[in-house]
Amino acid sequence: MPHRRRVAKAILLLGLVAQLPLASNASAEVVRFGKPVAGAFTFALLDVGVRAGIFKRHGLDIEISAFTGGTRLVQAETAGSIDIAFNTGPDMAMIFKGAPVRAVALVSDSPLDLCLLVRPDLAVKAPADLKGKRITVSSPFAMTAWMTRELARQEGWGSEGIQLVASASGPAFALLKTKDIDGITTDLGSGLQAQKRGDAKVIVRSQGPMSTSSCCPRSRT
Repeated sequence: MPHRRRVAKAILLLGLVAQLPLASNASAEVVRFGKPVAGAFTFALLDVGVRAGIFKRHGLDIEISAFTGGTRLVQAETAGSIDIAFNTGPDMAMIFKGAPVRAVALVSDSPLDLCLLVRPDLAVKAPADLKGKRITVSSPFAMTAWMTRELARQEGWGSEGIQLVASASGPAFALLKTKDIDGITTDLGSGLQAQKRGDAKVIVRSQGPMSTSSCCPRSRT
């Protein structure tokens, strides 16, 4: 099967979860699928399909790779390390900056939920208490960074009113426990889980651009 057809088939299957399975193929086609972070609820559709065996029943073997933000994900697409990916709306700007990828489908018709959480020991109860705090974001150009800067701007502190620290989600929670940072801007699912464990408290909830699915230029051949 040509590579373009394999990737297109993976996209179509994302919308076929509720439909009856097709006949199994003798050998599964491998499709390398990426997502910007590992634990975000918005991108869990892929993991659900794999665990339920939906892709296998349609003759596809999905290899999932998680990255530390949309920038590194696009780098992997450009290098040919993955075939197709989930990503967020802001990273579509990389297409206009020369990244050889393209957006091919809308994954969700609802916005991506983000939140800003802080250490439970901090005397922070509202956004107005966040001035000067050190908050991690996945990268300086990610949606998490935009949300944090916009929050500071709306509070009247300017875009630099909150200190941004770039870090992947896993190390960020470790930094939170060691008190090297004050908080994290991350997906709402991770934030609520951390709050339930008592590791953090959610201070701000925001909604960002919709998620998209993108693929590498190799899908054209």
